[in-house]
Amino acid sequence: MAESSRKFNCRCDWGFQPQSLGRLNARTTVAGSPSHEKPETGNLQVSVFAAVNRCRGNYDTLLDIRITCMSHILTVRSRLLFYGCILLLVATATGQLCAQDADHISGVGPVHRSIQPDWNSNVPLIGMQCAIAVWVFILGSCFGSFLNVVIYRLPAGMSLGRPKSRCPQCKTQLAVKDNIPVLGWLLLRGKCRYCSLPIPLRYPSIETLCGGILLVMMFAELLTGAANLPMRHPDHFHINPAFWLVWFMKWDLLGIYLYHCCLLITVLAAVMIGYDGHRPQSKLTTFGLVVGFVAASFSQELRPVPAMPYADFMTRMQWGFWWTDSWFNPGARIWTGVTAMGICDGLAGVVGGLLAGWLVRWQMSKAVDEVGGASSIAAISSALLIVGGFLGWQACGMLTLIILPLLVVCRFLDRSDSEQRFQRLSAPGFFVVLFAFLLLWKRLDEAVWCIGYDGWDFTAISWPIDWAITLVLLFAFASVVRFCLSKHETASTATGFPPGDEPR
Repeated sequence: MAESSRKFNCRCDWGFQPQSLGRLNARTTVAGSPSHEKPETGNLQVSVFAAVNRCRGNYDTLLDIRITCMSHILTVRSRLLFYGCILLLVATATGQLCAQDADHISGVGPVHRSIQPDWNSNVPLIGMQCAIAVWVFILGSCFGSFLNVVIYRLPAGMSLGRPKSRCPQCKTQLAVKDNIPVLGWLLLRGKCRYCSLPIPLRYPSIETLCGGILLVMMFAELLTGAANLPMRHPDHFHINPAFWLVWFMKWDLLGIYLYHCCLLITVLAAVMIGYDGHRPQSKLTTFGLVVGFVAASFSQELRPVPAMPYADFMTRMQWGFWWTDSWFNPGARIWTGVTAMGICDGLAGVVGGLLAGWLVRWQMSKAVDEVGGASSIAAISSALLIVGGFLGWQACGMLTLIILPLLVVCRFLDRSDSEQRFQRLSAPGFFVVLFAFLLLWKRLDEAVWCIGYDGWDFTAISWPIDWAITLVLLFAFASVVRFCLSKHETASTATGFPPGDEPR
């Protein structure tokens, strides 16, 4: 046997790919001879060399398995959620309180209003609330990290799951530690680890914003018993709301909180896609409509304002089934199904969203172009449709009453700007208006200057007539603005100068 044919080759054969964690079938063979034959007895050096290669190959294989396991199990989101749960458990362990002790804390009696106990007794509860707030912000930033993927990949027609996050210039897949929301960008100092390509500030900004959405809504809605919503009696707590948030969760209140957070995050994705100059994505709009319509049809509490006063027979029309809860409240009988009121509210909300979106497009269609704010106007129209499916037609009407004049102001500010920067910013501006609307919905509904569920407060006529008159006035306002903007654009085209650059 030739000397070259007696050299050993270490080869590792995988039953599956390393990503699937398949069982390794490693074996060492001698080229040109069966694998069970021993090498020649006189060549001890070759045998030692083969043994060393075998051990080295097995060690490298085990190291690859370990790295693959860690990449699958210790992902960014699972680690953050795990740390958040640990932090929450540690915080709750600092306050050894039970339901029977709640009314016996110094400074708190068995009353049915939200009162804070003195500082010394409330320290464990404050620590618990801070831990929950940190965990909620981390959870929101994880949603923001995924939202960046949606905003970038959905208009490009790419899959949201594959390939994994990578640098757009050097195409290197990002490490796990580089994908940590906000913190990863800070650790990298805003540059790619491999090619030093600057990472836009927008990515951590979206992650921080989503974390802020969940955090602000927790304090403004969840911990206040939904005091920001009209036509709903807010929930009251005997003691610090964080206590009841952990031990005695009000599931209808939690559902309202998650429902509104889903609305805000979905609308944020829609308006940022429009801000980037892309047309509304039908998949995203359909997702928002389905979630808003179906969820509120099953749980009527999610829409605090009904579409209209319903007759008694309509309130009794429901289809569903009863089941027994054996996890959260053992023995409790819970009804699950859809109601006729929920379906009617959803349909009315979709119609209201379509009408509000059409009014926005009708008013601004003569004042925008494809280079400027056309995509932002289309994004606002799509967002109003989603809002209608979530909140109902009254919310769309109130938002339209605020949005139409603001769009005119944006157009006025853009009269000397061919790039229409303010028109582009109108899409993110709509998200800001929607966020403020949710936080101030009850106050706006009760304000004299804004129409509410019962119509205008300064009129004595019925609410349907109030809303019909308001709709006619909004259409007249949009028509006048459309006519004026059309005349202005026609005059600018005839002179050959861009709007705002005419000679004086």
